Amino acid sequence: MELLPENNHVDNVVIQGHTFEKVHQFTYLGASISGNNDWSIELNRRNIKAEKASFSLTKYLKSKLFSRRTKVHLYMAIIRPTLKYGCWRRRTNKETRDLTGVPRITNFVKTQRIKWFGHVMRRSNSDYLKAAIEWKPTGKRPRGRPKKRWIDGIKQDLEKLGISNWEDKVQNREEWREVSVAAKTLEEL
Repeated sequence: MELLPENNHVDNVVIQGHTFEKVHQFTYLGASISGNNDWSIELNRRNIKAEKASFSLTKYLKSKLFSRRTKVHLYMAIIRPTLKYGCWRRRTNKETRDLTGVPRITNFVKTQRIKWFGHVMRRSNSDYLKAAIEWKPTGKRPRGRPKKRWIDGIKQDLEKLGISNWEDKVQNREEWREVSVAAKTLEEL
């Protein structure tokens, strides 16, 4: 099925003998989706469903046998969710992180970079990988902000962590593991 704006009239699509219908509107997981992103159709559907739910409960809502509290519970449990179905509130990244307790992805990536940096720096001085990381390009750089090397970003992150003597700490695996754990928890990275 393919969704089209209102003004397009195109034939169905056939792929390997299967016909895919082109439509202007369809219902997916209970929500009405239209080609021109018109939410009024979906809102009308929700209102009608909520009215039907309310009408089916009028016998109980008007009854004097039920307390007001019970009637409010019926409204909150049946009518309101019917009206609100699909109206999810958008959350910011910070709200989502606070709810789930998952740290920022940038912290994870920078932590992995710091771990890899420690692994590479413990290698022998004749190693090609270590030489590539420590290499400084020669010649004139283009105009504008100077390009940062990978190691410059690592050094900047280590400064934010408050680590000044990283050359000594990187040789000790246990100390460097503590540095990478500290990087996971630091928000400013």
